Amino acid sequence: VDAMMDPVQSQNFITECYDDPARSALVPTLIYRLLDQPELSPFVYGLYAGPGSVPPPSYNFGTNVIHHHDHDMAAHQYIDVESIERAASFNVFSSESMPLASFVVSGRDKMITPTALFAQSSLINHSCWPNAFWQCFGDFQIVRANATISANSEVFISYVPNGDFSERKAALNTFLGQSGFTCECGVCQADRADGRDKLQIRATMRKELMSKKDINVSYRSSAKTIRDYILYCEERLERMLRTVRPDRTVPCAEFFPLFLILTHAQGVLAVVTKDTTPYHALLRTSIQALECLGATVSSMYHDADKSNKKKDTPAKE
Repeated sequence: VDAMMDPVQSQNFITECYDDPARSALVPTLIYRLLDQPELSPFVYGLYAGPGSVPPPSYNFGTNVIHHHDHDMAAHQYIDVESIERAASFNVFSSESMPLASFVVSGRDKMITPTALFAQSSLINHSCWPNAFWQCFGDFQIVRANATISANSEVFISYVPNGDFSERKAALNTFLGQSGFTCECGVCQADRADGRDKLQIRATMRKELMSKKDINVSYRSSAKTIRDYILYCEERLERMLRTVRPDRTVPCAEFFPLFLILTHAQGVLAVVTKDTTPYHALLRTSIQALECLGATVSSMYHDADKSNKKKDTPAKE
């Protein structure tokens, strides 16, 4: 279906408005698919359809959940358009993946962004610290593990981009079409344990740093301006890190883009001053950024970093 040429419009039950052409084009495609394969109907109609809907049934991913074509069912097929629109509103995937380090929704034009309903993937629950992520290759989707998943353990993906606690909560409430949803993943539990006041400090400073990331440093900036900006970032990051409970075992992924801002400034300083010393700080900051995502950096890098620190220390006379 040509999303730009077909005039069909469907309702989005999240926004309560007519949907964009790409998603609207999906609804008639689903209708034709169900007419051709009515055995898919219970599966599609059983998906999450917003507040008050019956929870999706459980399926064993090790079995074939789609049955063979039932001609008797096809003869008495009834198409519930509203249920299809609801399934499309709350379960469709765009063609762009959402990895763990995704912190913003892509600015790509929604008018032309391909959209699809992947039935089995729609049953995967959400976590702000997922153990899997999805990628689309044309009309083919792959769900990949980004951590070791034990047998009989649940697979989780993220429904929304990463961010601070309040941003994730607001995005989930919008995505699920309900207010007051409480995410019980490890990250959200750890954030709530940090306390509301500390979460507010983190959110305020994070927004401040993110709002200035594109206007403070360039290769035309003076070395003093860049150094002042680096000190500004380091001071705020240090204050933010003090809001994290010392016994917290779950990484703070919301710090990741902030450390990237700092590494960019350190790299620019190295180029502007033609000095390799800032690269040593850049390496340390890069390690911190990766640790925010739960990565364990090989000891060889720490050893190299320690060696560089010794070289940076001036010898006593």
